[in-house]
Amino acid sequence: MQHRMQQIHENAKFQLILTELGLATTYCQMAASANEQPKAERNADNARRAYVAAMHFLESAALTIEMRSRVHKKLRELKPMLLKLEQARSIL
Repeated sequence: MQHRMQQIHENAKFQLILTELGLATTYCQMAASANEQPKAERNADNARRAYVAAMHFLESAALTIEMRSRVHKKLRELKPMLLKLEQARSIL
């Protein structure tokens, strides 16, 4: 019973991490396509917050190899977007 509850907990944590990374990606895309600077900055901030939340939960997650692979794939897609937003922000 205890083992099963732990599995449920880790699966929920995995889903939360994927959701936060998905949100970060969406906010990055919204920031990149925003027509107004305040909107772009707000979406970039939201992207960073979602990324930080995902990293917070990833630190303590006991994920399977398959789960880790999925998370790292999303991170490989997300990190260049976040970097691009940071570079654009430093130019302004």
